[in-house]
Order: sequence, then C-alpha cells, then structure tokens
Amino acid sequence: TNPFYAGIARGIQDVAFTRGYSVILCNNDNDTTKTERFFKMFLRSRVEGIIYSTPYNEALREMVERAIESGIPVVNCYGSTRVPALDVVWSDASSGCYKAMRYLLELGHREIAILKVKGSGVSERRLDGCRKALEEFGVPFDPSLVIEASDYSQKSGYLSTKIFLGNRKKPSALLGFNEQLSIGVLRVAKEERVRIPEDLSLIAVDDIIAGVLEPPLTAVAIPKYEAGEMAASLLLERIEQGDKIPLRQIVLEEQLVLRSSTQAPKKEG
Repeated sequence: TNPFYAGIARGIQDVAFTRGYSVILCNNDNDTTKTERFFKMFLRSRVEGIIYSTPYNEALREMVERAIESGIPVVNCYGSTRVPALDVVWSDASSGCYKAMRYLLELGHREIAILKVKGSGVSERRLDGCRKALEEFGVPFDPSLVIEASDYSQKSGYLSTKIFLGNRKKPSALLGFNEQLSIGVLRVAKEERVRIPEDLSLIAVDDIIAGVLEPPLTAVAIPKYEAGEMAASLLLERIEQGDKIPLRQIVLEEQLVLRSSTQAPKKEG
C-alpha cells in the first residue's frame, strides 16, 4: 500500500522474470501476525529465497533467523538493519539529506525545520547528514526545529506539522524525511495560507509523485528500482552458488532533484 515499495518490487520482478524465477509479493503492513503467517507459508512452500523490505518487528527477526537456519537465503532491501540478513541493499540516507540541507543553506536559509519519524533508524541517519551540513556552515543545530512524527504517513506529517507551526515562529524552510510526510506539510500550508516556496521552502525525501504535486517538490530521489534489481541479483547469486559468497552490503547514492518548491528566504523588513 505504501507507494515507496512499488519501485523496489518492480526491480525485483524484472530481474527474477528474466532469469526464469517467479515472485510472490506479500504486504505485511509491519504487522507481526501477518509477518509470521507469510514466513511460515514461505517455509512450508520451500521458497528458494526471500527479500524483505519492512521495518523491524520481533516476528520479522525470528522468521528471518528461522529461514536462514533452514538454508533459505535472505536479502534485506531497505528493511530493518536490526535483522540478520545475508546481504543488505540500501541507499546512503545520511548523504542524501546532507545534500538537501546543504542546498537550503546555500540558498541562505538558517531557520530550517526537520520532519523526522520518532524511533526510526533511517530518520536518525538522515538527521546525521543534516547535522553535518549545518556544522560545515557554522550553523548551530537547534533541537526545537526538529518535528517528530509518529510514523511515515501523510496524516502523521500533517498533524505534527500543524502542532509545530501553531506553537512557534514559522521557519523559512522545512525538510521532510519522506514524501508522504511532506504531502502532509503541503496540506497544512494550504490551510494556513503559507505560500510555498515564497513563505516556506520545502524539500521531500523520495521522488515518487513529488514532480506532479503543486508546487512540484524539490526532492531527494531514492534509487528504489535499482535497489530492487540489485537485491534480486544478489539473492539469485546465493540461490545458484550456495554458501560460497561472503556477506555483502550494497550502498546506493541518493540524488537531489531541484524543482520549484525551494528558493532563497525572504529578506526581513
């Protein structure tokens, strides 16, 4: 249901199809019961390999461990790194947000809000990239400019941003750590008559529909399709070559795509 995963799934499917393999797609909604049920089905069916792209839950950890013990190779593609997969494919989240924050600083912004997700490991890595850019520009990190959403949904982005803007002076820019969060920000801006980018520059992480929103959003593009292709290739190598291959970690680069949701801040007075 999350559009982020569609690109990953397509990349996996395209590689598997060309190599003569079939793909079973399962959406667990990060629910422990669904996770356990799907993995038990995989184990009963003796699938040849598993790729997961889901956040952490206890059932995921237990089921991945059981699969590997049963001789089924498991690859993590943008899933939780707290689970012991044989191979991992992800992108450099820190570097992606470093580029975004640096761009806003180069435009002249200094009051830059950050919309992250509480308890998310990838959000923390993205925050590290923001801190690095701020440090390079000599701008102190201000914790009061960090907005913590409960999850990566549009609703959570809307509610957390609504509360944030209602309690303090408006920043000149905001960096949302995923596209759905940033769409929530757009909703708040429309309600509060905050013009983007004239009153608030906005950057979203991910680039699924950012280019067709109003205004089109500057975005950190995550290479989802390429990650799916890579995850499938790594898994098929393990299926076909057995245990000879060492553990691998592939880190892909994120790119900043400039559009019309960002500009230099308004001058005071």
